Amino acid sequence: MFNRELLIKSLHASLPAAFGYVPLGLAFGLFCENELHNWWIAPLMSFWVYAGAAQFAALSLLLGGTGILSIVLMTFIINLRHVFYGLPFLKIFKGGFWKKQYLIFGITDESYSILTASSHKNNTDFCFWVTVFTHAYWVVGSIVGAVIGAFIPYDLAFLEFSLVALFTILTIEQYYAVGKLWPIVVGVVAALIGHFISSQHMLFIAMAIASLFMWGVHIKKEQA
Repeated sequence: MFNRELLIKSLHASLPAAFGYVPLGLAFGLFCENELHNWWIAPLMSFWVYAGAAQFAALSLLLGGTGILSIVLMTFIINLRHVFYGLPFLKIFKGGFWKKQYLIFGITDESYSILTASSHKNNTDFCFWVTVFTHAYWVVGSIVGAVIGAFIPYDLAFLEFSLVALFTILTIEQYYAVGKLWPIVVGVVAALIGHFISSQHMLFIAMAIASLFMWGVHIKKEQA
């Protein structure tokens, strides 16, 4: 049954993602229009791929003549972290086959942060609508960027900073929701270590370190 109150709560919870996704989607639409001169490619790719930064990378590689297999492998590596994001929701994402598949497909850095910080995170319908809204922000931004791309003569690369601002906001919200500072400290330290080891693979190394640390904390609590 349609729940209007839950829909409004989902929309309200998803709004922080709009401030990052719409500008970045706009930048991606502009990029596609300027390079390919086909406005429909940007929204189509954003709808079916929905991979954020990986879309920029994939399009750049495609324009550079890189093979499809290499692009697929690169996208898989960039988005491998999403496997870890899905683990807390294995028992939460329920419903029909297509609904569950869409929830798995639509989980991103931003939606994961929003859902884990919400008191409604155990509600499958809430997770579904948050996913729909965040996905829509990205697609709408891509459409707008692609349509007006031909009329914007200057570089809009600075819009990428909006993603940094978005993650800053989500981190603050996570702190207020959890009430603990140490997860943020662990993330910062892991990122610094990852950058020191290899700046090119910083994200993967940092996530591995943070995951091992969290796994150790979990084991310790189980033994206590």
